[in-house]
Amino acid sequence: MKKLLIAGGLLLCAAPVMAQDHTDVVRAVKADLVARGVNILGPCGAFQITGRVAWILRNEGWGLLGGKSPSQNGCTVGGERYAIDFLVQKPSGQGVDMLVNAENQNTPAWQLFPLSPNPDLSKWRAPFPMDPQRKVTRDFDGDGKADFAVYRPSEGNAYITGSTTTVYTGGLSTDVPVPADYDGDGRTDPAVFRIGTGEWLIGLSSNGGTIRSQWGNAADVPVPGDYDGDGKADIAVFRPGDGTWYVVPSRTGVPYGFQWGNGADIPVPGDYDGDHRADIAVYRPANGTWYVVRSSTGAAYGMVWGIGADRPVAADYDGDGRTDIAVFRPETGTWYVVRSTTGAGYAVAWGNGADTPVAADYDGDGKTDIAVFRPANGTWYIINSSTGAARGFQWGNSLDNPIQAR
Repeated sequence: MKKLLIAGGLLLCAAPVMAQDHTDVVRAVKADLVARGVNILGPCGAFQITGRVAWILRNEGWGLLGGKSPSQNGCTVGGERYAIDFLVQKPSGQGVDMLVNAENQNTPAWQLFPLSPNPDLSKWRAPFPMDPQRKVTRDFDGDGKADFAVYRPSEGNAYITGSTTTVYTGGLSTDVPVPADYDGDGRTDPAVFRIGTGEWLIGLSSNGGTIRSQWGNAADVPVPGDYDGDGKADIAVFRPGDGTWYVVPSRTGVPYGFQWGNGADIPVPGDYDGDHRADIAVYRPANGTWYVVRSSTGAAYGMVWGIGADRPVAADYDGDGRTDIAVFRPETGTWYVVRSTTGAGYAVAWGNGADTPVAADYDGDGKTDIAVFRPANGTWYIINSSTGAARGFQWGNSLDNPIQAR
């Protein structure tokens, strides 16, 4: 596995003060990074802290700072660009940001807040509306938009759009890509689950390190997700043989098992109740029913939505922070989605039986976009939720497998 060098630029972050005091979050993040040996010094040191703080506060419903180009924000070291804007929410619901970096001069924001009660307001931009909170999956470069990525089994390589295209190399043709944000810095980390050995190989975007972990067996299905709500994806598998989920929470490292489902079910973890934790859930093709266990209450419920041949494509299509139940019907190329905001369902014809559904937030508006990957020509076809406009992007070939958002 070769670690992707993330070329960043844009957005981030949130901060303590004003409407709510988050100084404890900043202090805790700094202490955690120092304890793990992460470099928080140097011209880009503030990113290591502000990026993590942003992730935590976004999970509390705070917004993001967007709309800036890389040339307007961040610093560059060793060819890598990082954004370190510090965003503060005001009681009015507006935000203000202060660029605490002058390209090669860096004053970490955690030194300014809360230690300095009277910051230099001349460095602040005029107040602006906050962007809605969002959590973007398959976002390797941290720009708030899902990236195009494919895994090429013939080479054991994965390719992603961006300045560095090879994400990891030397994999096996049977490896299953399981990218997710395992270190909690707001960027997707490249990772694979090795069928046959049950080994996880993860590259960390926060420090360039690699994790190798043994968890699962040849028959298990990898289901990473943030089950404990700490902002980091947890290693987890679903075992069809006994319908049990085996999870290693990153918060405690103490594994547990939870029986939910059977061998014919498809695992569909997601945040269905909006509490910022992944809920254990399965889709049962035999009766077209979704069975979900809410992490917020422990209560379970079932919902009929789909038929046997449908493919589950649960995601947050309405941007309310909750996973919506949805299916893609290959027979007709139709998507059927239930909005969690209203409970109303709708249908969109997009794709055909040979396409692979690859829903994700490609335009960065906080809503999942309906999209398919067409192996015949290696093209991704997307409907931008922000505008309703359709577009195509060629990335991959007929032998590639699109890397799914998780």
